[in-house]
Amino acid sequence: MKLYLTILTCIVFLTGCTSLVLQPSQISSYDNGIKIYQDSKPSSKIQLEVGQEKIGGFDTTPLVLFVTAESKDTSSIFDVSNLYFYMNGKQVYPLNYDELKWANLNLSDAAYDYGIYTKPADISTTLSPSDIYFSAPFYAPFVPFGIYGLGFNYGFYNYAIARSTLQAQLKQNAINQANALIYQNYLRKNTLLKDSAKGGFVLIPYSRLKAGTLKVEVKVGKDTYDTSIKLLKPKEAKKLRQESTNKEAK
Repeated sequence: MKLYLTILTCIVFLTGCTSLVLQPSQISSYDNGIKIYQDSKPSSKIQLEVGQEKIGGFDTTPLVLFVTAESKDTSSIFDVSNLYFYMNGKQVYPLNYDELKWANLNLSDAAYDYGIYTKPADISTTLSPSDIYFSAPFYAPFVPFGIYGLGFNYGFYNYAIARSTLQAQLKQNAINQANALIYQNYLRKNTLLKDSAKGGFVLIPYSRLKAGTLKVEVKVGKDTYDTSIKLLKPKEAKKLRQESTNKEAK
């Protein structure tokens, strides 16, 4: 029991230390909790959506953004190569579509934060007599002729293990579904025609990020947009929220 509590404490401690809270520097509006930044120039418009509150944690959840661009006059190409990210002055690179497919990530939390996925509920059912026992086939010698016959051996069925196995399978199926939603809507090469808008998800692995300021640069044709997202350690984010609350109270 002590060992279990020690392991659990370590997991919680490590998870807390490796989580980063997101704080966009510019917010134009909100949509069901999603922070939206919009900007425009004479020949284009952009929209950047931040649906996540935090990244990292036990599942090392990556940073997932949704970026949309619109051309007002001439056509132009728009994809991940139009986005530039700098972490504390050093450029970091998002995954392209092919890299994403091979990354083997759990994107269920990100998909949930963007409202495109519902997490499966825990299994909770009542045991029935048929759940308690199981039957397994076996071969036994058929005396006296030495012919092997088919029989059944009955034993106690560990329902808790079966339930946890099924829960794990449902969770994996849900992760696959969430990943597919991100894959299908990932930002790939698009031609922005006049007065047309295209967009998609963009992902940066958590291993490429750290506490600090992530600068975001979006290029649409000849236009360039700049914004940033602070990546804060939980204690630092809590302190800033408290300071903001105290200022509002005054």
